[in-house]
Amino acid sequence: FPRVPVVKNKHQCICCARLEKRKGVEVLLQAWREIQAELPTAELVLVGDGILSKKVEQYRKLHQLNIVRHHYVDTPQLIALTQMARLSCQPAF
Repeated sequence: FPRVPVVKNKHQCICCARLEKRKGVEVLLQAWREIQAELPTAELVLVGDGILSKKVEQYRKLHQLNIVRHHYVDTPQLIALTQMARLSCQPAF
């Protein structure tokens, strides 16, 4: 894929995963609470769908987490999102 110049979001992290227990999404959400407490401008871009989708949304709303959800993106969109993020996180068991 061709590299295009992008302006990285200073405090953005992306995670692309099926939202299921073995992917460590619940651990990521707990960690994100701590990260956001120390860095309020931090933003997590969560790409994926799965059995934990409702739980993720409930947790996000309950704790007012700065999380942008994408249930599905095509390959060019995923590349663009990944290039804009400063950090990528892939928690899994």
